[in-house]
Formats: sequence, structure tokens, C-alpha cells
Amino acid sequence: MSTDPSPTNPGDREDALALGLLGGGAAVFLAGILLGSRFLRLVGFLAGLGGGAMLAAEWMQEREEQIEEAQETIAEELAGLDPVARAQVIANLTADAGGD
Repeated sequence: MSTDPSPTNPGDREDALALGLLGGGAAVFLAGILLGSRFLRLVGFLAGLGGGAMLAAEWMQEREEQIEEAQETIAEELAGLDPVARAQVIANLTADAGGD
């Protein structure tokens, strides 16, 4: 177990940066409201927007990787079946997906 609180995975660092930007932007936006500063509100809003966009991009990348991994696994499993069994599995998966 590591006691080092710093993230070691590059994806974790990107998430930390995005969350920091999002949280910092919200804090600056709030400060702008409290101080009546249009500039601080704008900077806070843009920082929060940038952090949110970074998080969304990271989450979409992770989702894409999960989809690709699932497709590879399914393709490997289907390759081991005879054509009739493969067609039956695909038909069952299609019917299950259509019921969602």
C-alpha cells in the first residue's frame, strides 16, 4: 500500500487537473458574485467550463476503451463458434438489445 497521495496513473492526474480546474473555477465564480466582479465571474465560469469539458473528454475516452475491449472479447468468443451457433448468439444479443 502506498501512502503517497499523488496520483501515479496519467489518467488520474488528468482527472485531478480537471477537477481542480472545475472546483477552482466554481470558487472564483462564487468570489466574483460575492465581490460583484464581472471579471472574476467570467474567469470562474470559463475555468469551470474548461474543467467540465476536460472531465467529459476523459470519461468519453474511458467509455470508448470499454466498448473496444468488449467488441474484441465478443469477436474472439464468436470466432470459436460454428456459423449456426454464431448466428444464434448474434440473434439473441440483438433481441436482448432491442428490449432495452
